[in-house]
Amino acid sequence: MKKSKLLLVISTILLLLIGINILYINYIQSHLMRDMQLTTAINGVHAAVQRTVKMELADMPSDDLMDGVEVRLEELRVACAPHLRDLTCRTVSDELQAHWSTLRQSLLRYRELPSDAFRRQILQDSEDFWTDAEHATAVVQLLTRQQTLHFRFILFLLTIDMVLLLFILYFLKIYVQDNLEFYSNHDPLTRACNRHYLFQYLQNLLKKQTVCCIIMLDIDDFKAVNDTFGHDAGDFVLKKLVNTIQMLLDENNIIARFGGEEFVVVLQDNLEMAQTYAEAICNAIAWSDFGLGRPVTVSLGVSAYVPGEPIDHTIKRADVALYNSKTSGKNRFSVQM
Repeated sequence: MKKSKLLLVISTILLLLIGINILYINYIQSHLMRDMQLTTAINGVHAAVQRTVKMELADMPSDDLMDGVEVRLEELRVACAPHLRDLTCRTVSDELQAHWSTLRQSLLRYRELPSDAFRRQILQDSEDFWTDAEHATAVVQLLTRQQTLHFRFILFLLTIDMVLLLFILYFLKIYVQDNLEFYSNHDPLTRACNRHYLFQYLQNLLKKQTVCCIIMLDIDDFKAVNDTFGHDAGDFVLKKLVNTIQMLLDENNIIARFGGEEFVVVLQDNLEMAQTYAEAICNAIAWSDFGLGRPVTVSLGVSAYVPGEPIDHTIKRADVALYNSKTSGKNRFSVQM
C-alpha cells in the first residue's frame, strides 16, 4: 500500500506540474500574440508616416493622411496597454507620439511656406521618427525571442512531465493489476491462499504429477481465544500461525485458508515427508508465543493423494484424520490412508 500511495503522490505532483506548464504556455502564447499585434501596429505607424511625408514633399498635402497617422498611433497605444511588461513599448509609443508631433509641425510649416530649410527639417524629423520606429520594432522582436525561448523550455518540461506521468501510470497499472490478482487468490487477513485458488492449484498440480499430500489443520479451542481475548487477538493468532507455517514450507508447497480457523497445506512430497512436515508444524505452533499468556496448539490430519481419485476424496480423508486428532487429545497429527 505504501508503494501505491507513493505512486499516486508522484502522479498527482506530475499532474499539477503539467497543469502549471499548460497555464504558463497559454500565458506565453497570449504574449506572443500581443507581440505580433505590437509589430503590426508599429509597422502601420511607420507606413502611414512614410506615406504622409512622401505626399507632403510631393506638394500633395492631405489631412486625411495625417489623421491616419493619429489613428495608427492610437492603435499602437492600445496594443501596448494590456500588460505591464510592455512598459518599454509604451515608452517607445510615447516617444513616437512626440516625434510625430514634431514632424507634424514641420509638415504644417512646410505647407504654409515651402522652403529648402523646412524640407531638410522634415527629412531630419522623419529620419528621427523612423529610427525610433525601428528601435520599437527591435524591442518587440527581443521580447518575442525571449518568450519563444521560454515557450520552448516550458514545452520541453511539459514533454518530460508527460513521459514521466506515462511511466508512473504504467507502473501503477501493473502494481494495481498485481495486487488485484494477489487478493483475488489470497485471504486478505492472513495472506494465505484462498479456497478458490487452492482447488485451482490442485487441479493444475495433478495434471503434471501424481505425488501430492494434504495436511489439514485446525486451531484448538480457537473460539475460546476470541471469547477471552477478543477478535483482534484472534486475528493476530491467525496471521502469526500462517507466517510460522510459511517459514517451514519451501516454494513448491502452499498453505490455504479453508475456512475460519481451518487451513490446508499442499505438499509436493510423499506421505513420509508429509508426516515430518506435520510434526514440525505442530511443534512450531506449540512453541510460538502468540502474546496470550497461554500456548496455542493445532490438530492436524494428513492424507496422500491416490492417483485417479477426485482431490475432494483426498481432502476428505485429511479431514477425517484431523477429526481423529481432535478426539485423541488435540495438539497432534493423525494419518488417514
